[in-house]
Amino acid sequence: MEKGAKWTAQIRRLTRLTWGITPKYAKHLYISVMLPRVLYAADVWCMPTSGEHPGPKAVGSAKITKQIASIQRAGALAIIGGLRSSPTDALNASAYLLPATSTINKWCYRVYTRMATLPQEHPLFKPINWKIMATTKRHKGPLHNLARTYNLDVRKVEKIPSYARNPSKTGILLFQVSIPADKEASVREAANTSEEIQVYLDGSAQGSKVGAATILIRKNCPDRMLYLHLGREAEHIVHEAELVGLLLALHLINMEKSNNTTCIVLQAAKPTFLRHLQ
Repeated sequence: MEKGAKWTAQIRRLTRLTWGITPKYAKHLYISVMLPRVLYAADVWCMPTSGEHPGPKAVGSAKITKQIASIQRAGALAIIGGLRSSPTDALNASAYLLPATSTINKWCYRVYTRMATLPQEHPLFKPINWKIMATTKRHKGPLHNLARTYNLDVRKVEKIPSYARNPSKTGILLFQVSIPADKEASVREAANTSEEIQVYLDGSAQGSKVGAATILIRKNCPDRMLYLHLGREAEHIVHEAELVGLLLALHLINMEKSNNTTCIVLQAAKPTFLRHLQ
């Protein structure tokens, strides 16, 4: 409540009729600055409630929800400059703000969805993906309340892996890019390359069909090829096929068993060389 009153007063100071900012930017300040300050870690200390106007017997943090609703009412008044006797629903509609209950639900659901994407190495991976998380009856914690409130099967959510990288190499590309001036220069560079793995790719449209093809060449090994038909030309474009070709090339390189091998990728549409140490 103290943080909400403080930031509401600051926004109100910036929205004076004579020289203040417009309601558009006041709303941006409210959403990007005030809400994160007030709802920080709300998934721990605030249990989402059901209904726009939770009563005293509502399931969840009804008292906290009413307090946040009063903060949002003050924020809506600061944004649009309405009368103090204006109804709360009218203020939220005029300022294009969600009701307090929906705001808390959206915040907690977003946090729970992000936690569902944590990789297996994260300490919260095991408790979040526990089978009986939503059916625990005794000694419930914040994670149990979120799992029971939102019927989300976190085991079916794609996990985002995390990779460690040297902070001193931030902003440094992991590969070298070379764009020859013409076709002849591209042929010469491809003939004189010293990389052990060479990958050629191309994406094009022919006969009203769009597709991509990739071939991996390695000395003393059979060539490996991947291709994909995206669909009709009315539904896909050549630029999409070029990106798919790059993905196929990376997949072929990733399938190679030996590590620490130099490789080069040649994109045929616009001669471009990507050199990388695998």
